[in-house]
Amino acid sequence: MSVYKRHIIPFLIFLVPALGLAQTFSKHTIDAGANNVTQTYAVDIDADGDMDVLAAYGGNNYIRLWKNNGDNPVTFTLEGSVSNAFSLPFSVYAADVDGDGRLDVLGAAQNVSDIAWWKQNLDGTFTVQPLIDNNFNAARSVYAADVDGDGDMDVLGAALTADDIAWYENDGSENFTKRIINSTFDGAMEVEAVDIDGDGDIDVLGAANNANDIAWWENDGSENFTKHTIDGAFWGIYEVRAVDIDGDGDMDVLGAARYDDEIAWYENDGSENFTKRSIDASCDECLSVYAVDIDLDGDIDVVGAASNDNKIAWYENDGSENFTKSTVDFTNAQAVYAADIDGDGAMDVLGGSNGELAWFESSLVAGPTISSVSLNAANSELTVTFSENVYNTNGGSGDLEVADFALSISGGAAGVNATPASITKTAQNIWVLGLTLTGGTANGSETLTVVPAAGTAIYNAAGNAASTSQSNNTASLTEKIAPTVTGVTSTTGNDLISKVKRLLSQ
Repeated sequence: MSVYKRHIIPFLIFLVPALGLAQTFSKHTIDAGANNVTQTYAVDIDADGDMDVLAAYGGNNYIRLWKNNGDNPVTFTLEGSVSNAFSLPFSVYAADVDGDGRLDVLGAAQNVSDIAWWKQNLDGTFTVQPLIDNNFNAARSVYAADVDGDGDMDVLGAALTADDIAWYENDGSENFTKRIINSTFDGAMEVEAVDIDGDGDIDVLGAANNANDIAWWENDGSENFTKHTIDGAFWGIYEVRAVDIDGDGDMDVLGAARYDDEIAWYENDGSENFTKRSIDASCDECLSVYAVDIDLDGDIDVVGAASNDNKIAWYENDGSENFTKSTVDFTNAQAVYAADIDGDGAMDVLGGSNGELAWFESSLVAGPTISSVSLNAANSELTVTFSENVYNTNGGSGDLEVADFALSISGGAAGVNATPASITKTAQNIWVLGLTLTGGTANGSETLTVVPAAGTAIYNAAGNAASTSQSNNTASLTEKIAPTVTGVTSTTGNDLISKVKRLLSQ
């Protein structure tokens, strides 16, 4: 096994207004001899706490696993036992196929029409298992999920020439039975499994290159699937993802189209009616797309790879799904993914091209975040819990003060003073804020929000500042309107009513 050390090249500066920082990305080469990288994927495959890298090398005819050594600067060691002869792999994925607690590797190879998996052994090496399918004509995509909800891992695949979307039912002993979902999905390129309609079972999402079709198949709970077309005219659809882009609690869809030169997302209205929203209509030969919060501001951004542009791009979401494009040069960019490769809390970008596998290190370092808040029944104290110990200086010292927080209320009748009335430390990451309510009496429809008062107010021990944009930072006020008697009736005569009225008037 050989170790590839990273080659460092500074790249373009990206402005991140929400954090008040200039975000830069530095390129680090993992493999300078990677030929035609068709897909990249990052996962902690050996459960040692850092992100490893999987990649399908279409031109080299193998899948590569690069294990992160956990050092600083980051280096990777090639784990050569996964695949050395897998003709034109287009897809790679990791899942615990056999339920032994260790992640295994799955792959789809177009030229040999194989869906295969490699079992991870106790020593961290991998052994190829009997093929899941050796006649899946031009196997193009592979995914894993418990499709039938029976507690074991099933496998899904898309076949370009067979025009098939299929799932393989695991009997619990890794014997797989093929179940066709759709046999006429012309040029099936991509498959994912996710609960699209939020009914608790696993649906299927797919893309067909020849049909220019993005579709999903609704699972009725008994693995009978009904097709619903999302877009039947997205020319040259190459990759598709399911993700809640707008943060409204339902599953949206993201796609990259090679011939339309476009990255777009499809907004789910909550009833699985999808509206196309273009992100980039001039992405020359878009081959890959992924969605994640790149700039740590609490919303979902998008990254994409454009081969003819020779770029990896990221699209900053302003929180209202307006996207601003920034790019990094990467010759023949073909595959993109995002993960925290170096473990510093910031999201890095992973890229594959026709000639190189590399990761792009973000200069952002994650600050502390609010992990939860709790309001007492009297609406007088708000307990704020952070993800780590916090201080009011960047030197890892100094307890928080009331001026380090900002409070606000939306809705209802009550208001709140923007600065807490008091502060008490329960632990270095848990702070109790005293509240001063203003205005009317709380009616229970008020939403209380707490954030750091400024981007330089609250720090972790390493000196990284908490953002003023937070999640998990709201609570509802308890209603404090006293009940009143609005009227009385009697079935025993007016004398009783008169007595009650006199009592109420006293």
